[in-house]
Amino acid sequence: MTIAALALHFTLSTSSVQARDDFARGMFLVYAYNGDAAYSAFADATNADPRFAMAYAGEALAVGPDLNRPLNQARFAEGKAAIATAMNLRANVSDQERAYIDAIAKRYEGSWPNDAPQDAQAYRRAMIALAERYPEDDDAQVLAAEALLETGGHQWRAGRPASQDSAQALGLVQGVLARDSTQVMADHLCIHLYDAAPDRSPALACAQDLDDGSYEPAAEHLAHMPAHFWIETGDYTHALVSSQRAYALVSQLPADDPHRKYYEEHDVDVGYSAAAMRLDYASALTWAKRLDSLVPSLGNAIEIGTMLRYGHDQEAYDATAASKAALRLRAVAAVRLGHVADANAIVAQLDPAGPDLALAARLAEAHGNTTEARAKLEALERDQHDAFVSEIVPIPPAEEMIGGLELRSGNPQSAEQAFRTALARYPNDPWALFGLATALAREGHTAEAATTQAQLADQGGDSSFMRVEDL
Repeated sequence: MTIAALALHFTLSTSSVQARDDFARGMFLVYAYNGDAAYSAFADATNADPRFAMAYAGEALAVGPDLNRPLNQARFAEGKAAIATAMNLRANVSDQERAYIDAIAKRYEGSWPNDAPQDAQAYRRAMIALAERYPEDDDAQVLAAEALLETGGHQWRAGRPASQDSAQALGLVQGVLARDSTQVMADHLCIHLYDAAPDRSPALACAQDLDDGSYEPAAEHLAHMPAHFWIETGDYTHALVSSQRAYALVSQLPADDPHRKYYEEHDVDVGYSAAAMRLDYASALTWAKRLDSLVPSLGNAIEIGTMLRYGHDQEAYDATAASKAALRLRAVAAVRLGHVADANAIVAQLDPAGPDLALAARLAEAHGNTTEARAKLEALERDQHDAFVSEIVPIPPAEEMIGGLELRSGNPQSAEQAFRTALARYPNDPWALFGLATALAREGHTAEAATTQAQLADQGGDSSFMRVEDL
């Protein structure tokens, strides 16, 4: 899917071919959640035709909120000024364009910030009315769907979106996809709608369509979106491919580009989630270093944590920790190597911060207090669950560590339960598959253990480094 292929479903009241092209690019970038680049494209359209009312409305649309970025005072002022110009030019446009301009104007009717909630509701109602008035206009449908999702959220209950707004949004998106399965905003919202669904399979085609697209760097978010689906369904190789492409695109933007500054860390965080759920140490280490470099406060914590995940305990222990987070992970390496006194010294050095839950659990286990270790890991599991973002896997998942503790404590049945929980949350997790196969074998479930081991082999890579001691 390229920008040229974006088919608008309303007539544009301008005789300038350049203005039309610029407007189409602006809408594409709105759908790619790059409001700054979209605003520039719409501004190019107004330069080509200063009386192009819809282009000014496009500017107001571009600086408005989306599912990832809220409205702020500066953007509200820009939008209010742009839509005022569009309103002054609306007399000579089509009825459909006028309906768009009037709907977008609702978002900026009041003053900031007191009237923002009422303006958002008025905008949502107007966009829904626009979609109902023009049921074959896919742009109206997807803009109404996004407005509904801004209040409806992504949660599901009893096999359907939990809120009425999100259920209505899903219906609008499904209607667009039935007519045009490659409509980029419908594909984009489709993936978001199924982020937390119990059955994400309906979003498969949406992920594939976006993976098949061709994008300029400013539209990199559309290349990133399929990684959500692939991670959530346990296809970490496809997730990594999508993330690699998104990262290559966002890296082409200038370092001070607002979109790059907003999204690059998220893209790399998701890419690392994919890489660290595969049996490829070199790839995971590459993404770890990218993430560390983008978040200076981490020092080299993600890099050291990756060494631990892949059984490079000595390497992690020998590393110079460049932050407190990295030092805590070096202490984990010390415990795993049997250097408990060194780990205790590191904890004393970290005072008053003290050990985090994962390190505290390792130390408690090393001192023979399995009950305390289990309590710390269960608390970590709750923290990870509360902070869980469906496309970002906490590395390592607490459930893996709980399962490892139970195996080392001689409780294979409890370990089995922990690893099954991990696999329910993070399908095809190789570490959980290894742990589950081990637990099943220790319980005497030989056939099921062999089946699980085969599932692990299907993930590709070399799992020979895995040890119960390192889970």
